[in-house]
Amino acid sequence: MIVTLGGFMAVGKSTIGRELADRLGWPFYDLDALVEAECHRIHNAGISTLIQTGNESVFRAVEQKVVQSRFLTLPASTVVSLGGGTLHNGSLGEWVETHTHLFVLSAPWRVVKERIECSDRPLKTSAQQLYIERHEGYMRGCVIDVEDKSTEQIVEALVTQIALKQTGDGAV
Repeated sequence: MIVTLGGFMAVGKSTIGRELADRLGWPFYDLDALVEAECHRIHNAGISTLIQTGNESVFRAVEQKVVQSRFLTLPASTVVSLGGGTLHNGSLGEWVETHTHLFVLSAPWRVVKERIECSDRPLKTSAQQLYIERHEGYMRGCVIDVEDKSTEQIVEALVTQIALKQTGDGAV
């Protein structure tokens, strides 16, 4: 079972993903790190540089390639945190939803805004507009509200959902 964690930037995908993988004893992959390495390998530039120079489409093409090729070779029990825009990259969201067990971490804009104010995220300046545009697309998979919950509480909710799915009792 490949478990993917999607959601908007700064909702905790990587933090929760690492904790969840540790709890389950499964390997963890951060899609942003995989894509960053591939962008450097192919284009000699990272994600931030590609976005800042108007080449977001190049980054998104690399992201799609990494997801559709690399996910097929991952161990059967794996946790992957997606990038904030992965579910909105053409048909990639549908592909992820079809080929993995998708959980989408959700937080209201005010929570996201607090978390990104002092960050150096490449899409920070357009974050509010992106949040509005992408909101509906984050309603796929199993949505987990992260507002006012600790990492431990969120991981526990995910472990419960995964256990239900593994036993066939859950509709994830």
